[in-house]
Amino acid sequence: MTKTIKLSKGIKLRHFPLPPPGFVASAAAERDLARYGFPPRPKKPGQLKRWERIFAKPYRHVKPAFWLRDRSAGSQAAVGGEGINDPNNFGDLRKWRDHGEWQNLQRNWSGMQLQLSKLQPSTDDAMKSIQASWTIPNVYLPANAKDQTSYCASSWIGLGYCSSLMQCGCDSGVTLAKSYAIEIQGIVQPWWQWYPDPGWTISNLPVSPGDTLFCEIQIYRSLLEFLDDYRVDRVEDHWIDWVDGLTFAHVVMINRSSGLFVSFGAIAKGSSLCGDFAEWIVEVPNPPYLPSYGQVLFDQCEAGTTKGQILTPNEGYGINMVSPDAMISIAEVESPHVVRVAYNPPDPPTEIPAVPSS
Repeated sequence: MTKTIKLSKGIKLRHFPLPPPGFVASAAAERDLARYGFPPRPKKPGQLKRWERIFAKPYRHVKPAFWLRDRSAGSQAAVGGEGINDPNNFGDLRKWRDHGEWQNLQRNWSGMQLQLSKLQPSTDDAMKSIQASWTIPNVYLPANAKDQTSYCASSWIGLGYCSSLMQCGCDSGVTLAKSYAIEIQGIVQPWWQWYPDPGWTISNLPVSPGDTLFCEIQIYRSLLEFLDDYRVDRVEDHWIDWVDGLTFAHVVMINRSSGLFVSFGAIAKGSSLCGDFAEWIVEVPNPPYLPSYGQVLFDQCEAGTTKGQILTPNEGYGINMVSPDAMISIAEVESPHVVRVAYNPPDPPTEIPAVPSS
């Protein structure tokens, strides 16, 4: 990897060297996959087949550049989020509890969640990786849009949730200005975040509505884990002083429509990942301003553990997003590897007929 880049708030990262033109990962040696920042070649046949479909073509690699993600688009999903599963946080959503549905409701996000400690209460295993591929939605103003207000839907995958969350995805937004719907310049933007540290937009990975985005996160808690994943016995010397003894994340994001590929390693000072949760989510970063986003179909969804288990979203549970008066975003599993999160527009307010004058 190249030299260490220090971002604010103690976040450090390194780029991988760019591969030679025409490099095809599916035909490459393990050592070259590690050197150029590709996800490791899976060992299990089903996973390997899906991996080969993605990496059987050359991509155009770019060294990612970053700017600080807008705070209004920062994630609030980690460490309890804005959910209503706290009995003291019902407020005007108490009626959902009364219907027996409150455990799986949130104010600002919806999707599928795997919790390893619930699936296997006595395990000493931990979540280690997550991936998905999805089409970036077109977003539109909701029926009750307000002037001079921005509406954003963020689609992402994430790992962690003990004291922090590693996530990556894409923001999609629209603004109502002077009663006309105008898309905010640059609001369709990919990003990553090691919560609770700030999020970072990847400024040179352009993404448009309709593009297919592939994301994968691998978490390593030691150099030995990394060597085992790539089935190699050593790495270049400058890896060791940067990685060994620390928790670090390997992030891969690919715009499969344009062929652009970014990959980097990240360390957040003082952060760790307990590896209990894996998540496929659509979030409203600035609740309650959720746009009409249609649907997000997360495909090729998988989560891996340190002991080699492969888990899929159908083993977890869905979380739906609610407003005070309606369930506005609904998650469901369409197949073991496919999650559908769909906008559910609230009913328009009922007009009260005018009382005729006497």
